[in-house]
Amino acid sequence: MAFGQDYVIDTNNGSVTITGYNGEGGAVSIPGTISGLPVTAIGNTAFAFAPLTSLSMPTTVTNIGEAAFLLCNTLTNITLSAGVVSLGDQPFEHCTALKTINVDPANPMFNSTGGVLFNKNFTTLVQYPEGKGGGSYVISNTVKTVGNGAFYSCAGLTNIVAPAGLTNVADFAFDFCGGLTAFTIPAGVINIGDEAFYSCTNLASITIPDGVKSLGFQACCLCPHLTNAVVGAAYVSYNAFGNDGQLATVMLRNSVTSVDYRAFQNCTQLTSVSFGNSLTNLGDSAFAYCFDLANVTLPASLTLLNGHVFEYCSSLTNIFIPASVTGIGDAVFEFCANLTNITVDAANPAYASASGVLFDKAMARLIQYPENRAGHTYTVPAGVTSIGDTAFAFGYNLGAVTIPASVTNIETLAFYDCVNISGLFFVGNPPGLQNYAFNLVNNGTVYYLPGSTGWPASYGGLPTVLWNPQTSAVQAGPTSQSGVLGFEINGTAGLPLVIDATTNVVTGPWTTVQTCTLTNGWIYFSDPQSPSYPARYYRIRSP
Repeated sequence: MAFGQDYVIDTNNGSVTITGYNGEGGAVSIPGTISGLPVTAIGNTAFAFAPLTSLSMPTTVTNIGEAAFLLCNTLTNITLSAGVVSLGDQPFEHCTALKTINVDPANPMFNSTGGVLFNKNFTTLVQYPEGKGGGSYVISNTVKTVGNGAFYSCAGLTNIVAPAGLTNVADFAFDFCGGLTAFTIPAGVINIGDEAFYSCTNLASITIPDGVKSLGFQACCLCPHLTNAVVGAAYVSYNAFGNDGQLATVMLRNSVTSVDYRAFQNCTQLTSVSFGNSLTNLGDSAFAYCFDLANVTLPASLTLLNGHVFEYCSSLTNIFIPASVTGIGDAVFEFCANLTNITVDAANPAYASASGVLFDKAMARLIQYPENRAGHTYTVPAGVTSIGDTAFAFGYNLGAVTIPASVTNIETLAFYDCVNISGLFFVGNPPGLQNYAFNLVNNGTVYYLPGSTGWPASYGGLPTVLWNPQTSAVQAGPTSQSGVLGFEINGTAGLPLVIDATTNVVTGPWTTVQTCTLTNGWIYFSDPQSPSYPARYYRIRSP
């Protein structure tokens, strides 16, 4: 590296690359030679922040690097010489005063008209000057591609008309076009690149045609006034519409096959999503944090629901999983605080539901208990062997859960933050525990039955207590003339009990007549309704 009067240079193979600029700025004309060697290239960020007003260059310059004139905020016009055959990405990025890009007519690769830069045959629009403004601009009918960053930060444009023959919208093409209120994407477009419409803060609606193969990473992200999106792209990329805070309705057309990770995450006012009949994949967190999304109908084509897809969809109340779904990731419905019911199509080969709770097909693994399911108590069905990761997490309605002897494994965070659970009642021996299974179940107690073995004094951080109520014979109460029946109950001090009664032990029904606690290990139960029945039977159970 060497320093000339105004330039920092590198020399290689007998030529000079300008890598920096130390001059006073203004109207600058790059010399054809420095230190007797021809100047052939302007390197990446070479003139960044320079106080230029205009710039011309010799025909010896063939290459201009990426962001070569970054943040040259006083540069108003530039002329590309006949020798320039290569431009790096966004060479004029944040040149907010730039109004005109001229090209020597003899240049074999580039052309310009109206101060806008194109490739030689006008099939690619390379750069619309950021300071040109103009309100409305009609792209030439010859253009097939809007190039990388072509309209980057052109806040002065409110309307851009694309030609019918347009096929490609490259990365960053309309990035930060804050004045743009409308843009119609022609039906022939097949590719929309990464961040193509990123932070177009006044764009109100957008339609992505059916022929688009891929809608790029963050393509329509951070468009705060976007309220409606019709999407036909076969593949909707990561965060494509993320953080579009006013997006209310989304239509995914029949051409859409896959919606990727976080595609619509944090669209907090999204209320309606319709799915086409070709969708097979919903990626991780695809609709996470869509707080207002209350109704979702999954299509019969869907095969994969990846992890956290509907996380924090706090308005979602019911979900139906079609027969086609064969893969469900972790915590798909985590923080769905109003979810009351998960129903699975009976024909589904991989999953099942019972009483609104999600299981695998064999009913061996409990996958998800809806956070707002009705009822203070729940009994895990006999035959279940595993309670899945976060299966009961945030189940604030739950006060007691009964776990059958068939359960051999309780997975990570299975009961996380179930702060209102007071009792976990185990029918069998202690199952295997994974990490933090009872984390934040701060007021819970584990109860186990006589005859079970292996119970320690503490299980998963919770105290364990033998649940062993014993009764005396049913007898008339202290005043025999009344005919009131009662009996003593003895057992471990502090046991919670429910006493049910029926007139028919075979057919029921059983009715709860008292909920109590064995204070000091003893209680006397009496049934004031017993004189009204010729016979009455009682049972004692856990809450």
